Amino acid sequence: MLRVALVEDTDRDARVTLSCIERWSAEEGVDTPTVTRFPTGEDFLEAYEKNPTAYDLAFLDIETEGDNGMRIAARLRQAGSSIQIVFTTKVAQLAAMGYNVDALGYLIKPIEYPLFRLVMRKVQKLMKAQAGVTIRVAVDGGMRILQSRDVRYVEVDRHNLLFHTADATYRTRGSLKDISSQLAGEPFSLANRYALVNLAWVRGITDGQAELDTGELLPLSRSRRREFPQALAAYLGA
Repeated sequence: MLRVALVEDTDRDARVTLSCIERWSAEEGVDTPTVTRFPTGEDFLEAYEKNPTAYDLAFLDIETEGDNGMRIAARLRQAGSSIQIVFTTKVAQLAAMGYNVDALGYLIKPIEYPLFRLVMRKVQKLMKAQAGVTIRVAVDGGMRILQSRDVRYVEVDRHNLLFHTADATYRTRGSLKDISSQLAGEPFSLANRYALVNLAWVRGITDGQAELDTGELLPLSRSRRREFPQALAAYLGA
């Protein structure tokens, strides 16, 4: 399910955007996105700082009260956020600056549904690419389907694999060799012989440990203290 932040200080414009979202989800046959509205960019940034992974997409009103949408987007990118950004504005000339912050696109208010639908197609395409590969995890009584992007790390416990996500930890039989092969091409790197880490969730490296966004610290083995930072730098484009 798509998680949307709607930064809009005008009730009427917010209702139009919500209506477009509901119509789009009905036409596409997908779950209606969860939408959280913020009247100012500062309110959104405060929520983002508390939980940087809570939103997939942000509709940013360029001309919102307080810090404008363009500066909010710049602050998000400076913080390393990869959230998809769509600007909304009444002045088309302002939207052209959106490319400086890697915005997905812009919509002129009042928003017209055909253009909204085109933007959402771009969102769908990018989200699908970012989701990575599908992982089927056999659990007691059935099967759990995970997307690789949601897995923070995979841990070995004897003959079992533990898939750590934001919501839960899933245990299943398997080997690190097998899951490493399945995740080939995805941004995962070994921290040690017992843990395969999703680089997208790494916040930094401190004292020979990989720090995740959750605050968890995973020790880097001696043999990985060079390779893991190199893999992280390559992922970040450094």
